[in-house]
Amino acid sequence: MSGVSLPNNTPVPNEIINGWMWKLRGSELKILLLITRKTLGWIEDPETGMRKEEDWLSWRQIKQKTGLGSRILSCGIDNLCAKYKLIQIRSSEGNILDTKEKRLIAGRRRLRLYYRLNLKTLEKTSSYFDKNSTATERKAVEKKTKNESTATERKAVTATESASALLPKVRTTKETLTKEIYIYAKDFLKKWNEINRTDYQSIKAIIKNLEFWLQDYSLDQIKQAVTALKGHHIWKDKLVKPEQLLRKKNPRGEDVDYIGEMLNYKSNKTPDDGYAI
Repeated sequence: MSGVSLPNNTPVPNEIINGWMWKLRGSELKILLLITRKTLGWIEDPETGMRKEEDWLSWRQIKQKTGLGSRILSCGIDNLCAKYKLIQIRSSEGNILDTKEKRLIAGRRRLRLYYRLNLKTLEKTSSYFDKNSTATERKAVEKKTKNESTATERKAVTATESASALLPKVRTTKETLTKEIYIYAKDFLKKWNEINRTDYQSIKAIIKNLEFWLQDYSLDQIKQAVTALKGHHIWKDKLVKPEQLLRKKNPRGEDVDYIGEMLNYKSNKTPDDGYAI
């Protein structure tokens, strides 16, 4: 009987399948498998075969890969990190981010978040949730997990508001913005107006999408995209407003990243003229 060859594969710890898959919610398992893929799925040293220990993942990356909404994603990460202790998260400064509040503050500071599996927890707890667990035990744990997860979700919004309250805020028309984002928005508009000789002043029109893109790009990179747009032979005549450059979707509902496209733009590259904006 011949074997099966799998040239491209990710080794998934048995404990995840045997001990945790039946216990975790679908959203939590998605996140856990993504982190497994981004770490153990990469060989860091071909000579020794050692796998990658941790990897930087942005909020936007995790949302795209898992297909989860922000609220469910936030609860899933919080459960895996704080409740089950199956993953560990640290900032680019080396600080362990074991609470939702710490992660929110790190995100507001534009720090990169590095994710890893907590292999010690997997090894330590797998013996309890093995194949010998009775159906009664499993149902009891599932019921407790469901109740605790529901309570966690109810507290998600409150926790977010509590973390946001730690930062100074200023008020604009009908909405409250963090002082940091407000300053970034003003700086972005200043750059836009300098390059395009315009006088846009509406922060409200750009603030939400600007905050979204700041999860993946620095303010300097976004300002570089403004400069690159001015020299683009196609998009310079189509993306004529600052909010258009910051769009997340085009009119057809497709995901777009004009900032990334501008940063990667080369004069000899011809974009798709039929690409809707």
